[in-house]
Amino acid sequence: MIKVADASELGHHIVVQGGTFYNNAVLRSFEKIADCHAIRPDIAGIMGAFGAALIARERYVECEGTTMLSIDEIQRLEYSTSMAKCGLCTNNCRLTINKFSGNRRFITGNRCERGIGKEKDRTPPNLFDYKLKRYFDYEPLSPQEARRGTIGFPGF
Repeated sequence: MIKVADASELGHHIVVQGGTFYNNAVLRSFEKIADCHAIRPDIAGIMGAFGAALIARERYVECEGTTMLSIDEIQRLEYSTSMAKCGLCTNNCRLTINKFSGNRRFITGNRCERGIGKEKDRTPPNLFDYKLKRYFDYEPLSPQEARRGTIGFPGF
């Protein structure tokens, strides 16, 4: 979703991301409304995941061990899936419980922490504070290090 008061703030050459832009009509409509040329990379639908992978690679730190399975362990992997109603709060979530060999399990379908065996955290995160810190509490690259130039965010 794009929220700007004036589409001209975006510029005339825009790179778009997200699976919605695979739709040619959406892409063309965006170009007409924003009066721009939109560039749609081949990986538009997975750019978020690709970016997350790049950040993970950048922040990776050597560690003592890993929880990643070897190819042999993957081939011997056994699992079972069952459904259950949580009932620990008024949400009555329908949980999908995936059990894996090695006494591991992964639960989905929960709308709160209680369905996965944790107590509900009553203090919600301050997302405005988080956003401000992510935008402004970092050291930008020097002009010599910023080989690709400056990237601007509309409204800032």
